[in-house]
Amino acid sequence: MARSSARSRMPVAAWLVAVLVVATATLASTPRPVVAADSILVDVSPEDSTDLSEVEEAFAVREALAGLSDNCQDILDRFFAQDQSYRTIAAELEIPSGTIASRIARCLARLKEQLEGRNQGSERSRG
Repeated sequence: MARSSARSRMPVAAWLVAVLVVATATLASTPRPVVAADSILVDVSPEDSTDLSEVEEAFAVREALAGLSDNCQDILDRFFAQDQSYRTIAAELEIPSGTIASRIARCLARLKEQLEGRNQGSERSRG
């Protein structure tokens, strides 16, 4: 009985392999432009609604964040990326919770300066 059930599954397995081969060939032959940004590749499909300028802005923010101090990176990451509250951040960093808002504001001001400096530099190189 085990042999007959294995044999009855063979046509299904062969069909599945054939379908996968065709699907893989179709995907491989579909042209998809790739935009390189530093060492990271971003796959851009024509049907994607992502605006290239949004990708460029994301990389600019990432570069600007890397230019901030470790303390600023940590606080901004905890607040924005990890969605931690002021109280949670303060407890984990062992600092008064009243200082978290001012540190976030100070770090955001530095981030803004970094981004504005980058934008002014790119405008000068274009003009």
